[in-house]
Formats: sequence, structure tokens, C-alpha cells
Amino acid sequence: MLAQQRQDISETPRPITSDLTRATRLELEYIQKIQPATIQGLKKKNRKKKKNWKMKKKYRKRKRKKKYRKRSRNKTGRRTRGGKERTTCEGGSNTQLSVVCGTRG
Repeated sequence: MLAQQRQDISETPRPITSDLTRATRLELEYIQKIQPATIQGLKKKNRKKKKNWKMKKKYRKRKRKKKYRKRSRNKTGRRTRGGKERTTCEGGSNTQLSVVCGTRG
């Protein structure tokens, strides 16, 4: 019975869905013969791609957050120049500079 069903599917031409308009003529001929479930599967694949893009976006966001977590910052939110004690007071009030210049950082 199943084999007969398959044969019926291969004999009846399937309507081409709008998602697959860019496919070549040979591919379309193949798609017309395969079961509609596989076409649905192809559609699902396309949907999955979008999801992956969103996941990538999420991952990028997480990476960005990590970047801020890695280096220590002073109260204004700038990165401190750790270990570089400078004698001149150029730039903003840094934690290292505050020690050198005597200003409150």
C-alpha cells in the first residue's frame, strides 16, 4: 500500500511553492516528484537559518558584555591603565594618576 502511495505521488505533479522559485528547472522537476513533507522540511530549514542569525546576535551581545567585564574600570566607566604609573597628569583622573597627582580619582 505504501509503495502504491509513493507511486501515486511521483505521477501527480506537485504545485511549486513560492519559496522555491529560484531553484533550477531540474531541481523543480525533482521537487514536483517528492512528497510534500520534504518541501515542508525545506521551508523549515529556511526558518532555522533566521533563528541561527538571532542566536549569533545573542552570542555577539554576550561577547560585548564580556569585553566590558574583562578589564577593570574606574567610576567614570573608563578603562584604567593598569600597572602604568605615569608621572605627568595628562588625561582624565585615573586611579593610578590620582596617586601620582594627589587628586581624587
